[in-house]
Amino acid sequence: MESGGRKPRATVELLAIGRYFPPSKPSAILASHADPDIIASLDRWMTSTQATLYISRLWERFAPHFMHSEGNLQFWDPVSRILFSGDLGVSMASSADAACTVTSLAGHIPRMESFHRRYMVSGKVLRLWAHMARTLAIRMIVPQHGALLAGAAVGEFIDWVSDFSCDVDHLTQANYTVPA
Repeated sequence: MESGGRKPRATVELLAIGRYFPPSKPSAILASHADPDIIASLDRWMTSTQATLYISRLWERFAPHFMHSEGNLQFWDPVSRILFSGDLGVSMASSADAACTVTSLAGHIPRMESFHRRYMVSGKVLRLWAHMARTLAIRMIVPQHGALLAGAAVGEFIDWVSDFSCDVDHLTQANYTVPA
């Protein structure tokens, strides 16, 4: 039960659907986008049905992890000087590579670039973040996925993202045309 004695939203949705047909019966789930108002109970549907999930290719790899969204927090521990950076600094690497500590960024950038180009919102936001990050005494950056960054790689990463173009920086009028 949620606070105030209310049932969790996913339970309420399943009970409401159950009035019309068994909740295990849907053969398809259509997720128009990956916000919680659309897919908050996705985990319940994916584990209680055999339904196929239809969602944008941009989000399909996150569906097994019950989605991905903006608004994630970062945490800096001033004692250990570790910045837990969420998705900033993520690298796409094998388990063995992810277990390594990166101390020089140059060879690691190819593992980070495509993720950051797509999932970071804008170069302006990254520049603002970099300006803020330079005020912290960061010994290590620990992203949610991939290798951690330490030593010279910390400053090199901050420099890299401060001059990085991504997502909305790459939009043009061609992205906003009426289909033929």
